[in-house]
Amino acid sequence: MEIAFAVMLLLGCADDTSVCEAAQEVAPKYISIEACEQDIENKFLQDTRFPTLMAQCLEVPASQEAGPVAIDWQVTNDGRLLANVVDSQRQYAGLKVETTTD
Repeated sequence: MEIAFAVMLLLGCADDTSVCEAAQEVAPKYISIEACEQDIENKFLQDTRFPTLMAQCLEVPASQEAGPVAIDWQVTNDGRLLANVVDSQRQYAGLKVETTTD
């Protein structure tokens, strides 16, 4: 699978992660997973609206580089963030975000 770019999913959560929401409407776009992961701490320091923040960097396949990127995510009962990029044309229960260069 050819990778076009990476995006960061950033969630703001309650202390116990029982309730989470997207902490950004526009997901930052990065040239690689490594570049994205290096920016996670910076994003955590910038956003003080939530008691708990969670982030995951995701690779976007070249086949999905045009248009919005759809991310399907969930936080498990033990507080782990599970997320993946899905086909933005299909029905899903997740987050669809426009990407921007950060």
